[in-house]
Amino acid sequence: MVTTPKFSLNKAEGVLVDQHRTVKVTFWEDDIKKVESGKTYNFTNLRLKINKTNGELYVNPTKGNRSITETDPFEKTLDIPEEIPAELTSITVELEIIGATDVKLDHCCV
Repeated sequence: MVTTPKFSLNKAEGVLVDQHRTVKVTFWEDDIKKVESGKTYNFTNLRLKINKTNGELYVNPTKGNRSITETDPFEKTLDIPEEIPAELTSITVELEIIGATDVKLDHCCV
């Protein structure tokens, strides 16, 4: 979930794999429900983007005219990574707090 003062959006990240290479992918909102790990899909209108923080390339479906349809599995062997890259399971963000409008203190025991 990505939340800003104006809106909240669901976000999912993964890795697309074909017989040539792998590439990170980001899905938003309704597109998240259209894909399932381990299945094969045809995508139309994916957009190639560059992460401004680390320069890494990734793709995501465009807004508007796009489609995600399940298709037959690859016949060739795919080089599927055995481990999920750490950057997909954790994130580090450096930021500077420039102000606060509401601060609350909660105590809890685990």
